[in-house]
Amino acid sequence: MKKCLLMIAASEHDADMLYVSGIFVPDPFIVLKTGGRWHGLFSPLEVDRARKQSKLDEVHLDAPWREKAQENGWGKGLAAAAAAYLKARGISDILVPGHFPLRYAEQLSSWGFQVKAAEDTLFSERITKSEAEIKHLAQAERLTKHAMQRAEIFLAESHAGSDGILLHPEVTGKVKSKHLRSVIETYLIQHGAMPAHTIVACGRVGADPHHIGHG
Repeated sequence: MKKCLLMIAASEHDADMLYVSGIFVPDPFIVLKTGGRWHGLFSPLEVDRARKQSKLDEVHLDAPWREKAQENGWGKGLAAAAAAYLKARGISDILVPGHFPLRYAEQLSSWGFQVKAAEDTLFSERITKSEAEIKHLAQAERLTKHAMQRAEIFLAESHAGSDGILLHPEVTGKVKSKHLRSVIETYLIQHGAMPAHTIVACGRVGADPHHIGHG
């Protein structure tokens, strides 16, 4: 009985998928390992970029496997395409990550595959960072530090109005969290970073974990 590792996720939101594919993709796609090689099944929108940029050993268009899945009566979804690809290679035993979608697992089981979930990640080695990863982490830290320095300069250029609320020469009306957030995120974007959910929380919301702040 042949076995394989299987993941179906978007690498922009799944660390394991990004780790193995090496490419940011906003929509879910299929990656599996069989015969010691990593295979990726991508949509027509992403397949050419994946062939050029991904770390995968082999990259395939998923459309033929979606069609094959429909011929098998499995529908058009990603799990069905993965099932068609696996069946063609005589694979029936699958190991998936602990966060693998239940719906996909149920579908695969109903089509005769043996699905087992790992305790958590499929890549425990991710905890040890490579030299390249360490370099990227250091760069992210430097950019974050410099962005916060820009925020400090913005605040230093501000002054308190008669009501005690900050005013800034470049801001119409009172300074709000969104203005300071814009300073931070603009610097990061200008230097090739992708800020998300930047927190500038003051007052009571400053005690609410991960509240991005307002007012």
